[in-house]
Amino acid sequence: MRGCIAILILVLQLCGVVHAQTSAPISYSDRTPAEHVQEVKEAFHALDAALLAADTATLALLLNEHLRFKHSNGWVETKSDLMRNSGSGYLKYIKIEQPDTATIVAFAGKKGGYWHDHIVKRKIHVVGILNGIPFDVNLVTTEQWIFSNERRWVLSFRESVKAG
Repeated sequence: MRGCIAILILVLQLCGVVHAQTSAPISYSDRTPAEHVQEVKEAFHALDAALLAADTATLALLLNEHLRFKHSNGWVETKSDLMRNSGSGYLKYIKIEQPDTATIVAFAGKKGGYWHDHIVKRKIHVVGILNGIPFDVNLVTTEQWIFSNERRWVLSFRESVKAG
C-alpha cells in the first residue's frame, strides 16, 4: 500500500499538484485556465486517495490552514481535526467513488487576468467507519480549491449534503 502511495505522490509531483521542496516555483499565470481545471481535478482525486489511505503527509499538502470540512451530519473539521481523525482511525474511509463528472467553476480572486479560486461540485459515494460505526452514503459536495502561496491547489472549504 505504501508503494502505491509513493507512486501516487510521484505522479502528482510530475503533474504539478504536489511540489517537492526542491521543485522550481511554478507561477499561476504560466498555465492556461484549462490546465488549472485539470490541476484542480488532479487535486481532488489526490484528496480522495489520501483520505482512503489515511495519508496525513499528503493531506497536509492538500489542505489549507483555514480549512472547514463540513460533513453531511453537520460535523465540521479543521485541517488539524481531519488529519488527526484520519491518522488515528477515528474516521476511516473505505471507499470514495465519483460516478459522475465534476462541475468546476472559476469563481473569485482574479489576479493578473487569471482566477485563483475554483468551486467544484461533485457527487460521490462514500463508505467508511466513524468512531466504530459504519456508514454508506451518497453525497453532493461543494469544494473551494485555491491556488496557495506555496504554488499548489489546496482545499479551503468543503460542504457535503446527502444526495436525494
